[in-house]
This record gives sequence, structure tokens and C-alpha cells, in this order.
Amino acid sequence: MIRVKNRLLSESVKFVELCQGNVLSGRINLETYNLLSNCKINFLRNFISLEKQEIYIDRDFSNRINNLFAVNNMILKLR
Repeated sequence: MIRVKNRLLSESVKFVELCQGNVLSGRINLETYNLLSNCKINFLRNFISLEKQEIYIDRDFSNRINNLFAVNNMILKLR
């Protein structure tokens, strides 16, 4: 089960990173970004807070997640 949780977390982070890259490069607009990523970002916040004791997140992946939230905040300020 832990392996499935790690995979789900990893795939969610990759998806949001792709969405962020596309909005920052101008390939998608902010509305589309919000539609695609809001659910995943909320999922990540909830998942990490609930599962932080059961799954191991290494430093590099933790930095990716923190960067993902920081970029999301930056994108939301662009509105």
C-alpha cells in the first residue's frame, strides 16, 4: 500500500509541475491552469498532512513539493 501511495503522490506532483510549466510558458491560460491543478494541489496538501507519518519523502522530493506550492502561489498572484 505504501508503494501505491508513493506512486500516487509522485504522479500528482508531475502533473502539477507540467501544468505550471505550461502556464508559465504561455501554452495554457490561468483559468485552464486552475481547472487542471486546483484539485490536485488540494489533494497533495491533504494527502501530505494525513499520510506524513506513513510514507517516506526524501529531501529532493520534499523540495519539489515545496517548490510546487511556491510556484502555485506565484501563479495565483498573476491574476
